[in-house]
Amino acid sequence: MTRASACTTILECIRNGVTTIFDHHASFCEIPGSLFAIKDVAKALGMRACLCYEVSERDGAEKCAQSIRENAEFARWARSGGDDMIRAMFGGHALQ
Repeated sequence: MTRASACTTILECIRNGVTTIFDHHASFCEIPGSLFAIKDVAKALGMRACLCYEVSERDGAEKCAQSIRENAEFARWARSGGDDMIRAMFGGHALQ
């Protein structure tokens, strides 16, 4: 579902002349691997992207921890020279 959503969004961006997206992503049913799925779509469609996962405590400690891990894993990938078109940021939201 994350991949399909990214594809629809990025294609719409391309149709409207957008060349770079910043996605503060949140899909609390599909946290692990979600940033990598979006990255794969952006890469396939030639879109520059800066991605992060929304870290929030509103769905409990485990979802919060998964969100932090997703950001950290994706940031490590991006920092290790993953792709010049893809960057990472860290997304905090609704933290107490």
